[in-house]
Amino acid sequence: MITPDQAAVAGIVESVGLLADRSEYDALARLYADEFTLDYSSLNGQAPATKTPEQLMSEWASVLPGFDRTRHGLSNVQVSVNGNNATATADVMAYHWVDDLFWQVDGSYDYKLARQNGQWKITSMTFNLEGEQGTREVFGPAMAAAGSKLLPGNSGGIGERNKATVRIFFKYLEQEDIPALVNLFAEDGVQINPYTGGVFPSGAVGREELLKYWAPVPGYFDGMIFPVEEILATEDPNIVFVRYQGKMKLKNGAGIYENKYYSTFRFNDEGKITEYVEIFDPVVAARGFGLLDQLK
Repeated sequence: MITPDQAAVAGIVESVGLLADRSEYDALARLYADEFTLDYSSLNGQAPATKTPEQLMSEWASVLPGFDRTRHGLSNVQVSVNGNNATATADVMAYHWVDDLFWQVDGSYDYKLARQNGQWKITSMTFNLEGEQGTREVFGPAMAAAGSKLLPGNSGGIGERNKATVRIFFKYLEQEDIPALVNLFAEDGVQINPYTGGVFPSGAVGREELLKYWAPVPGYFDGMIFPVEEILATEDPNIVFVRYQGKMKLKNGAGIYENKYYSTFRFNDEGKITEYVEIFDPVVAARGFGLLDQLK
């Protein structure tokens, strides 16, 4: 008899291919741990790599939408659970079509999962190639077609790309990789903080000033996380709205600073951030840093 944990893990394994076929990358990203191992070496000869969900979604979004149709059919899903860890295997037949080109790949997947904050997350995914039919040349036109979906007039692809960049923005911030974060901006990109209470910086213009703005931030804290609660591409896919939290551990055991944020990101056609607007409660921020007496 299957247990609730086995059912949950099997559902995650079965959802990976289904969500990929539907281009539902936000939901797909939530199936993975913050960092996981991806191994397609049997297929492409490349060494296994550590990925973030944002990186994988960006890679898949750059090719999968270019196919006329894909289908990742899983069968024979087997799950083993040991406390907060689980393993799973599944047979797979994946089909890919573009115009008259077709490619089918057969094999199996090995998964490792861990229970994190009450949710099962994929920590490792390995594909084992067994056979293929058709031609891998299907990838050329698929990538070209996916690229065309990132052009003006094709909002779905642009929106997914930009939402992936927003998630990467917060991941770089959590990792304290400020140069990588600033590189997400266009050369003339700007940050605007409209509600600072006269205490906090109002923003920065251009990469050089953005680097000066962000470089000191990690030094204020002993760790930062920014859980995203909602992320939406608007009617204009080059504008992304995000609602999120900030949870920062203050230095010297001074406690936790938390605030709620609402932000918009504007992007250019190359996918670089041209404007980032950060809205937060300045009263909460001033209280957190002991600056209430300076609030205007």
